[in-house]
Amino acid sequence: MSKATLVIMAAGIGSRFGGGIKQLAPIGPNGEIIMDYSIYDALEAGFDKVVFVIRKDLEKDFKEIIGNRIEKEVEVAYAFQELDDIPEKFSGKFTGRTKPWGGTGQAILCCKDVVDAPFLVINADDYYGKEAFKEAYSYLTNLPSADIMQICMVSFVLKNTLSDNGGVTRGVCEVDGHGMLADIEETHNIEKEDGKAVIHKEDGDVFLDVDSPVSMNMWGNYT
Repeated sequence: MSKATLVIMAAGIGSRFGGGIKQLAPIGPNGEIIMDYSIYDALEAGFDKVVFVIRKDLEKDFKEIIGNRIEKEVEVAYAFQELDDIPEKFSGKFTGRTKPWGGTGQAILCCKDVVDAPFLVINADDYYGKEAFKEAYSYLTNLPSADIMQICMVSFVLKNTLSDNGGVTRGVCEVDGHGMLADIEETHNIEKEDGKAVIHKEDGDVFLDVDSPVSMNMWGNYT
């Protein structure tokens, strides 16, 4: 059994690999992609298994580009996010659907047969940094067993996640006095201007607290 597993959601990668696929664009000096950095930081923090959530039609190319390399360094497994992989009671509601699922919940449901330990979920195309993985690993491997499901979210400070190259989408969080997540609102097109966080709308600009905690879809589950 793994001590802690890293789950990377990559099913949203385009059906054809090549130019324009942001998750696979080389950004490092030796052609590293964003997932390489996330996996490296996770292994340094102590994670000892990686699960890639992909679509079945991407398996061959995905393994050639990253999977075969990573499995030389750590245990690797695959979960396949497909249209029909949903609870049976909901299957009749989506007859005729052709668009791939993109939700986090359905992606994690696909992992039920390959994850057997506390796990951390991340996006394939976000950079999180070493400290985020260290904090998550410490939390996931030091909680006592409990009768209730233990879930955590790694939050970031909004001003540290803004881009110089356009707007970003973030889950702006509200945290109560006990450090518990009270609310989260997906917020689109947050731009950085003169050290401020602003959303330009037709009826006027909306400014956000640059020190607000935000989600970048990095969360863990301990059962």
